[in-house]
Amino acid sequence: MFYSTAVEWSGGSFTRKDEKASAFWLGNYLIKLGFNPFSQANPLFVNVGYSWDYEFTGYVADPKKPLETGLHMVGLDLQGFIKANEKFTYEYNVGYHYVFHGYHYLEETRSGINDYSYAIKGYVGYTYQLSPKVAYFLNLKAKYYDLATSKFNTPDFNRPKTKHLISMVELGLQF
Repeated sequence: MFYSTAVEWSGGSFTRKDEKASAFWLGNYLIKLGFNPFSQANPLFVNVGYSWDYEFTGYVADPKKPLETGLHMVGLDLQGFIKANEKFTYEYNVGYHYVFHGYHYLEETRSGINDYSYAIKGYVGYTYQLSPKVAYFLNLKAKYYDLATSKFNTPDFNRPKTKHLISMVELGLQF
């Protein structure tokens, strides 16, 4: 049995070409602890963790009112590694994350997400070892969110129930 820990931060953004003031940004902070009760050769970790997913959609309809969403979650995931040879490893992960605290902000107005909400996150990819201390990796990631209607603290702002899928390609160096 082998334990693992991970702290990860990822993010991305873009600005629309037709309107300089608009922007979109996603961030994810994840801390997890896991163990491998199965194989040392091709480990399959059972992880429990906390994540904070953050989304900033700036100036979509009104330049003075950016929309921010934050989700605090606890979850469980399975993370596996299959060694093809000494340099090449396949990776996969799938997990369920319960939203225990979520919110939307529009300017200074807060709208809380207090009913049952969740996210399903996963990826598939590979790592190629360039040297004993350096590797590169490529992952195809997806996140599916099912968020309840938000409860507003003013009659001016609430968000309806939403279901959305975010996907991305991640390419990076590992040291």
